[in-house]
Amino acid sequence: ELWLPRTIDIYQIAGTNFVVLAASSAQGQSTTCHDPSAILTCSGTSTPQSGHVPFFYMSCGASSTYFGPDPYNFTTPFGARFPGHGDTSNMVRSYVCDGQEISIRPTWKLMGFFNASDLGCSSLSTSTYEETTCDPIPSVSPSKAPSTPPTESPSDLGHLLDTLDKAILNDIIEAYDTHEVSKC
Repeated sequence: ELWLPRTIDIYQIAGTNFVVLAASSAQGQSTTCHDPSAILTCSGTSTPQSGHVPFFYMSCGASSTYFGPDPYNFTTPFGARFPGHGDTSNMVRSYVCDGQEISIRPTWKLMGFFNASDLGCSSLSTSTYEETTCDPIPSVSPSKAPSTPPTESPSDLGHLLDTLDKAILNDIIEAYDTHEVSKC
């Protein structure tokens, strides 16, 4: 099956944080972050591509974070590196955060597919993911004056709403009476 990828860009914000933005449409090639401190650091795709591997954002507890291709980053050492696995005497325990209380469990978010040798991507390995959207900040404050002058006569909006309410209520009653609405 053919997947239509979209570009995923990672912007570094304020030095130690990053935000991930996906192009707005399938096969989209660009994103825009309106945060003035944002620096485009790394680009990838939303689907697997040649030369790209899945990158995860992981956290263990309140302060341990990781961004990169190793989903076992926080596990107890198991005698191999991902994608290798430990042997039966040294099992991979991906549900454990090494050095933390046993009740602390890691969380994973698949962020996209990136080139593992891209230095921009790897530079974010200990950065913190921010779920901001980089939306533009409105440049004009709302005014206190109305944008259109008031009309001389009041509108008949109240009558219109009453008529609509009655029509909707009648439709609901009719549907209920004719069993078009399932009774719970």
